[in-house]
Amino acid sequence: MSTRIYKEGIAMAEINNMFLINAPAGSGKTTYIENTIISLMAKFPTRKILCITFTNRAKDELNNRIKSKNVVIDTIHSFLSKFIAPYLAKAEVIDLYFEVYEDKMEALISKGDFEPINVKYKEKYSDLSINILRKNICKITYNEQPFSSYYFGQLSHDDILLFTYKMFERFPILRKRLSDKFSYIFIDEYQDTSDYVLQLFYISLMNSNSKLYLLGDKMQEIYENYDGSFNGILKTFRKDINLKKNYRCQSEIVTVLNNLYNDKDFDQEPVIKKYGKPKIIISDFKNLSLLNELDDYLQLYVFNSSKFKKIGVYELYNAVNKMKLYKPPSRYTPADILTKKSNDNPDRLFRILYSICDFINKCEKKSYGAAIQYARGKKQIFSDELVNINTHNDKIVFSNRINALINKQNSKSLSIKEFFEFLINNKYCKKDILGPFNDNEDYVNLAYIPFYQVKTVYEYIDNPIISTQHGVKGESHDKVCFIAEDSKNRPVIHMYSFFELLSKENINLTDFQEFFYSYKRDLNNIDLTYLESAETFKLHKDKYIDYAEKIKETYSENKYFIHCQKEFYDKFLDKPNLKNANECFRYTNVKGTLWAYKLFYVGCSRARKNLLIIVEQDKIKTYKDIFIHKMQKIGFDVEYF
Repeated sequence: MSTRIYKEGIAMAEINNMFLINAPAGSGKTTYIENTIISLMAKFPTRKILCITFTNRAKDELNNRIKSKNVVIDTIHSFLSKFIAPYLAKAEVIDLYFEVYEDKMEALISKGDFEPINVKYKEKYSDLSINILRKNICKITYNEQPFSSYYFGQLSHDDILLFTYKMFERFPILRKRLSDKFSYIFIDEYQDTSDYVLQLFYISLMNSNSKLYLLGDKMQEIYENYDGSFNGILKTFRKDINLKKNYRCQSEIVTVLNNLYNDKDFDQEPVIKKYGKPKIIISDFKNLSLLNELDDYLQLYVFNSSKFKKIGVYELYNAVNKMKLYKPPSRYTPADILTKKSNDNPDRLFRILYSICDFINKCEKKSYGAAIQYARGKKQIFSDELVNINTHNDKIVFSNRINALINKQNSKSLSIKEFFEFLINNKYCKKDILGPFNDNEDYVNLAYIPFYQVKTVYEYIDNPIISTQHGVKGESHDKVCFIAEDSKNRPVIHMYSFFELLSKENINLTDFQEFFYSYKRDLNNIDLTYLESAETFKLHKDKYIDYAEKIKETYSENKYFIHCQKEFYDKFLDKPNLKNANECFRYTNVKGTLWAYKLFYVGCSRARKNLLIIVEQDKIKTYKDIFIHKMQKIGFDVEYF
């Protein structure tokens, strides 16, 4: 078998050294990984094992359970950036860098002095051209930021993964080094791993004796890292390992989950006995008294603004929401920045803020030894003087300084920047913590937000009582209340479109997702640049009519197309103008309905004992009776409030 990338439609035989393990919500995936690795260590003590986790929290959890020099547990960015580090100054790698990113650099250069980075670069190096950039870039680095600095060879979170794949594709030595080093590779949450990262491991291991295990649940694919292009290869993986039992949810919630999935291959078996039937309440959303009675429930909203208002940090959320860094097409949202702890956070300022909160939290718990060790491990943030403790008097001074720090951070009027200045002036932290404010004007609005709001969010992360459906992944709670809402912003969620589809049709995730990927590929194969103005559209109108007729014919009997898109194709073909064309040739409606399906399932799966869904009565009035019938069939009690 060659290393050629899989092409749709090419049949491939089952691969014996690669396993796809379905691991639904509550199935004990982490325990399975731990037990499997421990078993392999016992059988083959000299073999090396790699485990890739999606978050630093999962990495730390497994590292605490498994102690062995032969087991590497790491996140994908951390592992791959370290793996390729020895090669990033080599001439052929820098040549590849320009091959991959030269077009982006040329586009930036062409903007001239209208682009601030061009002005700054010329101030430093006198001139700017591809040749000058080639001369000045001596090494590629991972900048651990959401955006790349192409002029300086600094790659972002997304670009470091793409470039690593390009390196593995170009240089066979990397593939061989990976497969020779590790006998077993586990990738957790594969459904949220980009297709080219999966491709990287696939091409490295497919002709080797090493084994690759992908674990996850496609229903929990609520990020956009994966685009479906690896699906053909996934069909060739062995699927004889399944984690069928649900250890989290009581049996009547598991029944609901199975009926929502609607695919016997993915049915779960409950371990916990019945605890009360899940309930849907059809309500007038103007009546807030119901939600006020649910303080002991984990309340799941679509809108991040609703969540952050409820926990009292809307100013902080609004400031991050205004940052250019986290507006489309950035892969990160303001909620991602606010709700990820220090190591996982993609934002430099919030990594610093939450590291400081980590230190204060340990001190508040009087875990002074752990706090000192933590600060010593974060030398780029904390000053050496803070943790230079050799004598009994040093301990007294440290204790007094910690008390002063705790008292200071409790001030309601203290801004983030004022708190940073206090930390620097009193030698708790180094001057570098002000770096984000000095380097990027995007952070100006954040400087004057009260620090207590940061502390509030930090404490919320570990004890969420309000969440969003998009951000709920990984959380669980005895009692969960899911508030059914639509959203036209990120994330685009068409919850009531999903409810209508669910009520009227027999749907399942596999079919819906395959349609989405297929339809998206069809649109990506159409040149939509002529839809930017009425003039260019008129010149190419006949071509777009032909596209619309072909797509409509292709999916004429597809229930998902009929529900989500058919009306827009009918409208365009009846009146082929620019406005109707732009509504026709898009996949937002499909994605919004599919994402609602997944988020509804994921939200339900977070409830351990009690599950409550609140539905707006005006939104279902045209299909109310069939909605109630279908939800009762799925396993809900339905009542009005």
